[in-house]
This record gives sequence, structure tokens and C-alpha cells, in this order.
Amino acid sequence: MASKKKPISTTVLVALITAAGIVVAAIIGALGSYANKTIEIHATETAEARLAANAGFNLTTDMVAPAATVEPAVAATATAVQAKVIFEDIFSNNNNKWDLNNKDSLISSGKYVKKVSCTSADNSLYCGQYIYIPSPALENFQIEVDAKITDAPSYVDVAIGFQLRRNGRNHYYINYFINQGFYNLDLAYDGDILNVIDKTYTSKLDQSSTSVNRVGVRAEDTTFSPIINGEIFPSGQDGNLPSDGDLYLVIFIAEGQSAMIEFDNLAIYEVK
Repeated sequence: MASKKKPISTTVLVALITAAGIVVAAIIGALGSYANKTIEIHATETAEARLAANAGFNLTTDMVAPAATVEPAVAATATAVQAKVIFEDIFSNNNNKWDLNNKDSLISSGKYVKKVSCTSADNSLYCGQYIYIPSPALENFQIEVDAKITDAPSYVDVAIGFQLRRNGRNHYYINYFINQGFYNLDLAYDGDILNVIDKTYTSKLDQSSTSVNRVGVRAEDTTFSPIINGEIFPSGQDGNLPSDGDLYLVIFIAEGQSAMIEFDNLAIYEVK
């Protein structure tokens, strides 16, 4: 007489189903993690490695695109930094031997005045003006300057900033687009543009037509921090140019526009 098989109890059946479900969930989770995995590119890696993470980056598009980041939290107060002054100019004279031509660049009424215009931008939306700062070549420092846009319509599109650690064509540069209310910091390296600080909108840039904005940047080894009206903003990291270099004031103006920029109270501080 054949023996009867005992039926599987309800308790055992539930336990088996639960165990199978856990195994399937684990497999799906593992596959999902693998599919969403990203590769980190560290600041100290070569420019070629960082380009893999910045493929398709375009300077003009990045400057003009409307995408915005969240208003950044202020990291510190720039005026709290007490340091030795390396170089300064209040533009009461030209003892520091700025390049002047008395037509579109001159020192007048205690200001360094630069007239800029852009009739044709040649494959870009902006024309650039680069003003050599007659200071020592520097690696670690903090620079600030007062900047005011004058003799221009309210809709004028102007960026004011700095090139730093410039050696040949390689340099970092930070731009403050006053009338659009954002900034970004990038690296020009062997003909490529590498992003260090994404385009970031902030209400700290005064966009009124007669405003004076005090802008700057702090460079300390591989760390770069924007400065706007006495406040230091979150920094970016990059290690591709760990050396001293020349400093330049930079002005970008949109095609078909013109303006006059007044600079005053330029100061460079030691950073150790």
C-alpha cells in the first residue's frame, strides 16, 4: 500500500515564499546599483581624465544657458580675513604702471576706467577684454576689486572677473555676470575648458544699473572660493595648475553692446 505524502504546512510554505522574495529583491537591487553607478573624477587627476566627465562642455552655451543651481550658503565673511597686503591700488595715480592709452583705458577721478564694446563676437556671444594686473606672479592669494558698470543701457550683459595663475594659455578664470546674477569658475588647459565651479545664481550680486559690486576670488593650493560683496562662497577644487602665474582683470560684453567699467580699491592679500 503506497504511503501518503504529508502536505507542506502553511507556515513552511509562507517561509519559503518569503525567502524567495528576499533573494529576488537582492538581485534586483544589485542590478539597479550597478546600472546607476557613477565614476568619480578627483580634482588632482589629469585634465584628460576630467575631460571624460566634461565631454560636450561648451563655454558659450554654459555661460548663457538658463539652468540654475540653488542659492549657495555663504561660507565665510571675506572682511574677516586679516592678512598682509601684497598689492593694492586706489587709482589716485599710475605709479603701478597700468597699460593705459587715454582713449578706452585711463585713470580718472580715482578710478581705472575701461571702455568696452562688441560689434562682432566671432563664433561666440561675447567679446573679451583682458587687463594685466601689474602685481607679482602669485599662486596663493585673495584678490578683490570694486566694479561698476556705467554709460550703458539697463539691459546690458556684462561679466567682470579675473584670470589667475596664468601661464601662456593655461589659467583659471572666474566670471561674475552682473546683470544675469550668476558666477562660474573654469580652467583653460591645453586648449580645453574644464568646469571647476558650476554656474551659480545668487542674489548677492547687485544688478541695479548704478551699483558697485566688490568681487574677488581666493586661491589656496587646489581650492578656489568666489567672493561677492564681502562674503566668501562655497569653493571648488582643481589641481591641474599648482603654480604661480599672472593675474588679469577680465571683462566680457555681449555682442552688439557697449559700456564703461570703473574699477577701484583693488587689493591682493597674502594667503598662507
